[in-house]
Amino acid sequence: MIGSRPLSALFLGAVDSEVKVELGGREDLEAILRRWVDGGRRAWPDLALSDEVFLPWLARRQHLGAGLQSLRAPDLFLVCACLQGDPDAVQVLLGVYLTPLRPLLLRRLHNPDLVEDLTQSLATKLLVASADRSPKLASYGGRGPLKGWLRAVAINQALRATENSLRNPIAGDEESLLAAASVEHDPELRELKSSSRDALVEAFRTAMSKLPARDKNLLRQHYVDGVPVEKLARLHRVHRVTLSRWLAKARDGVLEHTRLRLRNRFGLGATECDSLIRLARSRLEMTFEMLA
Repeated sequence: MIGSRPLSALFLGAVDSEVKVELGGREDLEAILRRWVDGGRRAWPDLALSDEVFLPWLARRQHLGAGLQSLRAPDLFLVCACLQGDPDAVQVLLGVYLTPLRPLLLRRLHNPDLVEDLTQSLATKLLVASADRSPKLASYGGRGPLKGWLRAVAINQALRATENSLRNPIAGDEESLLAAASVEHDPELRELKSSSRDALVEAFRTAMSKLPARDKNLLRQHYVDGVPVEKLARLHRVHRVTLSRWLAKARDGVLEHTRLRLRNRFGLGATECDSLIRLARSRLEMTFEMLA
């Protein structure tokens, strides 16, 4: 109990009327809920997840009934804490569950950079909602082990990467980033694209390929997928200021490499090249501010 309030009251207060009728008369409900809570806390004693959060969350998202006692409470406890944004829970998910999947992915993909990119992409999909979907982790139902569920999700993602020939983890994102920078009715940007688009895209792609995996992932997650700085900071377990610094370094790095490529490969003069990069930077920063 929490004070004088039974756990069953917290749980039943969040279920729909049909489930409430089905479960409300069960004499063992309080004992089952107590096992759930105690099991979660024994497994993850360092997670600060209250009964008031865990039990209503579980009640709202589960189709309960005959399988009530078979739910994997420790795994659900961790998932709930992760979806609440608990940094310790996120670190457990990344370190205990996702990191051990890297050898599996490497055996399938034979590309360490792609494995790094897929692992980061998987973490983002698991923990961060997008405009058209909830975090993937929210679909875990607790009927089987979380490790097995995550393994299946990771394998499916690896298969999609193989089928789509995503051997370059940034392939396609260069044009997405450039497209994100476009501003409707912007004559300067339209002129830039009509006269130098091929050179700029090639230079940008080459520059992206030279970045460390973390920088490429951050650029894609923030500027293409639109993940806000605050959520990326929680994902990487760093302060928002640190994450912003990483993003700025990655952005400046790719633009500088792009400038050098335009100058050395395509023979643009310093003045023309710097002008193009300033124009691209100004449009990118406008879009970055909107996404953040």
